[in-house]
Amino acid sequence: MFLSRCRLLAWLKEHNVVVSRSPGCNQVAVSEWIVGMMLNYSRRLPEFTKTKQFDEPTPVYTKSLFGKTVCVMGKGYIGAQTGSVLEALGMNVRYYTRNDDVAGCVKDADFIVDCLSLNPSTSNFYDESFFEGVKDGAVFVTVSSNKLRDEKVILRLLGSGKLKHFITDNANGLIFDASDSDYQALRDNPNVTITPHVAAYTDNTAQTASEICVENIKAYLAGKPINLVYEPDHV
Repeated sequence: MFLSRCRLLAWLKEHNVVVSRSPGCNQVAVSEWIVGMMLNYSRRLPEFTKTKQFDEPTPVYTKSLFGKTVCVMGKGYIGAQTGSVLEALGMNVRYYTRNDDVAGCVKDADFIVDCLSLNPSTSNFYDESFFEGVKDGAVFVTVSSNKLRDEKVILRLLGSGKLKHFITDNANGLIFDASDSDYQALRDNPNVTITPHVAAYTDNTAQTASEICVENIKAYLAGKPINLVYEPDHV
């Protein structure tokens, strides 16, 4: 049986186990996933790869990201990295950060990219009222916990055309679990692009996490621990 995160951290602290994290270790991998998925959707690249025939008049004019407006929700490690890449591709990038006016940030965005972390202030952040302020036909992209959004609302808005497309990595599922019920429920929806929690896992992530882990250990041995998940009683 899995312990909840809070119970697990309490147990570790009680038993004098020091836990450090590796902040930003997956920012390159996840930003690549976001940009890659946006390009795949806009340019229809999976559909055209190794195609044998076209059932529509050619040439087919797909949509470029260049000149489109994207609102990146959150400007942490992943949000900032994603925004910089999208800006290099010629997109008009704006960020939503704490205390900003949400409606003003998203009202004319062609893409909304969710990079918020889950905490009490962001739980169910993407609800009915949030999407009321979104431009008709916008694309919603997320790599965050499923608990930040109401997917019933998102699916209804996809059906009505208020949202054009939904792109997600199914972050609440176990990594690379194609049998996850949430993943399977959305997998065949033509208005949804979904992967089974794969966005963060590249050689760059493993290398960066290992380097940060070594620095965490060095700092601990030097008596100045860093990146602690909680403050142990014996440090």
